[in-house]
Amino acid sequence: MTLTKTIARGFAADGVLAFCIAPGFTDTEMVTGAMDPEAIARATSDIPLGEMAHPEEIGALAAFLCDDRVRHMTGATFDVNGASYPR
Repeated sequence: MTLTKTIARGFAADGVLAFCIAPGFTDTEMVTGAMDPEAIARATSDIPLGEMAHPEEIGALAAFLCDDRVRHMTGATFDVNGASYPR
């Protein structure tokens, strides 16, 4: 997060935008393949929305941040964690 803010402040005048996407548990093979069903259930029970994020949700956010209309959002961190650890 600090690096994102530093890049945003240091390079905004050059038209460089900096964002941080901070995903929580995400329903990918890397996560689900490494955890047994009980561990997945425990992890999911701690997510207020009741499920892990999906890769498509993170991808949609990344695509949104590529739009020139979001240039005043530079330096921001976006949590994709179902409210597990809101800032």
